[in-house]
Amino acid sequence: MKNKDFRQGNFEDLKVKTFKPNKTTAQALLEYIAMDEGKAKQNLEILCGKEIQKYFKWLDNYCEAEGCTHEQALNQIIEEG
Repeated sequence: MKNKDFRQGNFEDLKVKTFKPNKTTAQALLEYIAMDEGKAKQNLEILCGKEIQKYFKWLDNYCEAEGCTHEQALNQIIEEG
């Protein structure tokens, strides 16, 4: 039972890691964060909402571990890109 829990934990970690944004996606997410609430942002959320949520889940986990903001994390990805 313990091994099953361990493997399941690794799988969850892997799923989160797979949504680390690349340089291009990081730039797009920064622009998304900066967008004013409005029709354009709503349409983007309708079209890509689930994917955006997956990237933000990765960002939330990363920022919690590293003690940084979403913007700082995305800028770091862009610089390393």
